[in-house]
Amino acid sequence: MPITGKISSVSQPVSISWHNINVFSKPSTGIRLPFRKKDDSSVHILKNVSGHVNSGQLLAIMGSSGAGKTTLMNVLTQRNLSDVKVNGSVKLNGKIMDYNTIKSLSAYVQQDDMFIANITVREHLKFQSRVRMDQSTTLKFRESRINQVLLDLGLNKCADTMIGAPEVEKGISGGERKRLSIASELLTDPSVMFCDEPTSGLDSFMAQNIMDVMREMAASGRT
Repeated sequence: MPITGKISSVSQPVSISWHNINVFSKPSTGIRLPFRKKDDSSVHILKNVSGHVNSGQLLAIMGSSGAGKTTLMNVLTQRNLSDVKVNGSVKLNGKIMDYNTIKSLSAYVQQDDMFIANITVREHLKFQSRVRMDQSTTLKFRESRINQVLLDLGLNKCADTMIGAPEVEKGISGGERKRLSIASELLTDPSVMFCDEPTSGLDSFMAQNIMDVMREMAASGRT
């Protein structure tokens, strides 16, 4: 089902730039088995990578398996960097980025959808609003925000449908599951959305539907 309306505009537009990013793997520090040679070598994962994306733009990071796409996403989001050494700079609106800033302004949609099968779409979003929003947020605002993202992502017709589990328990479609993942992140009105392979595992129709959602998010001023 296509989305039903224009996604609401972002409150704080953000542009991101990265300059001369170099990422090296750290030598293994684990226990060395007697029959294995110690490997002190470091792999140069990303070499002098630079780029820029403005608020309102949709950017796709493409490359073959092992090219470093996920590593670059991790650098931009400051996630999972304990096993690598990173050189270079990442800036938000021209200022050097730190973890707390990018965390407060961005959301990350995982490749794999993780849901409780026996609750409805609306119940899932209610739970997510309690987890993600500030404790001082009023119930009225939570309900308003939930209704807004349901409308924005075209999920209002399946709002009271059980989520289910693929090939196990009947529920919403694969495309609706992916849109629900995005809706969960949109609850907090992020300025930047990072999506890891958002069309993976979807047929061409559902993949096109998700890309329409991505374009709508960019049109709303998000990065």
